[in-house]
Amino acid sequence: MKIDRPGGPTPPTTDGTEGVKGPVKTDKPGESFADKLDGPGGPGGPGSPGGPGGPDPIAEIAADLKAGRITPEQAVDRVVQAAAKDGLPGAAPQKLREQVHEQLMSLVGDDPYLAGKARRIGVKGGNED
Repeated sequence: MKIDRPGGPTPPTTDGTEGVKGPVKTDKPGESFADKLDGPGGPGGPGSPGGPGGPDPIAEIAADLKAGRITPEQAVDRVVQAAAKDGLPGAAPQKLREQVHEQLMSLVGDDPYLAGKARRIGVKGGNED
């Protein structure tokens, strides 16, 4: 009795559909990956920075720092506040938010990478590398 087995790899075709059976699903011609991201939920979609979810708080802090309206120390504190506020669920208790804020501020001073970033924008103090 002879058993038939596949004869090896499927030879390539000229249209690039090697081994594909049936119609090949393709995207719209000319639609780039970036165009796909601009849909709902993408960078320009709902909840994105500048979208219906509101402005980007980090961009606002950077603009205030650049314009001289706040000090580098105030900028770091505002970034940490934004992280403690937006990084936790809305129902998180205030005490937890305060603890997260304290821990993040401690990291800015103790972590060599974060301390270096803070020094780069003009924050004085923290661990020296």
